[in-house]
Amino acid sequence: HQQVVVPAVATPVEPTIAPQLLDAYRAAGGRTNQILSRVARERNVTVALIKGETRARHVVTARHQAAYEMSKLGLSLPKIGRLLGGRDHTTILHAIRSWPARAAKLGIPVDLEAA
Repeated sequence: HQQVVVPAVATPVEPTIAPQLLDAYRAAGGRTNQILSRVARERNVTVALIKGETRARHVVTARHQAAYEMSKLGLSLPKIGRLLGGRDHTTILHAIRSWPARAAKLGIPVDLEAA
């Protein structure tokens, strides 16, 4: 009985469902790149700044928005942290929880699709 390990779940799965999981994993990767690009464009920063170390308020705002949008894809907190420059999962949790209030305070739609 053979099993395959899919990176998205990191546990053995039946070979018959591995292709579907891999497709979903790859699709999520494409969507995360789209989110990063859209947030960067909308917030007038670069993707490199979002992933970087700067704590400038306008960059942190973009980073929090990107984390929030990525969380809606069902990605784990550690995965989002890796995508956003190697941040700790607790930092991502804070970003996700604080984004709606931050967006409201700045008059920014909470979801990019609503913009």
